[in-house]
Amino acid sequence: MAEDVFYTDEDFNADEKTLWKGYRRILGIKDFFTKYTITNKRIIVESGVLRYTSEEVMLFRVNDLSLRKGILERAVSCGTVVVRSSDKNSPILNIGSIRDSEKVRNLLSHQVEIARKEARVRNTEYSM
Repeated sequence: MAEDVFYTDEDFNADEKTLWKGYRRILGIKDFFTKYTITNKRIIVESGVLRYTSEEVMLFRVNDLSLRKGILERAVSCGTVVVRSSDKNSPILNIGSIRDSEKVRNLLSHQVEIARKEARVRNTEYSM
């Protein structure tokens, strides 16, 4: 009787490198139930206590990045990076209430350009 064979992440993603990991913060305190990971290929958002969800967006699908900082977020040096993409399941992905939000947005912007070049994807803008 044959046993099930499981592959590790290293088997599939040998060329994928983690560039940043972080957690959402609530009034400056880590929320261990919402974790963000940025690799050189994708953005992953994992969240939940009773119901776990994991969303991911490939970097070459990212169309726009913006940064939001509410008054409470500014008070505790946090911000939210808003990612707009062509992904059907997650067209808008919030990397919410994180420290160094400007650095994360700049890192993402740089990696998105690299991922588009590697995937040979062009982002065309349409005007109405």
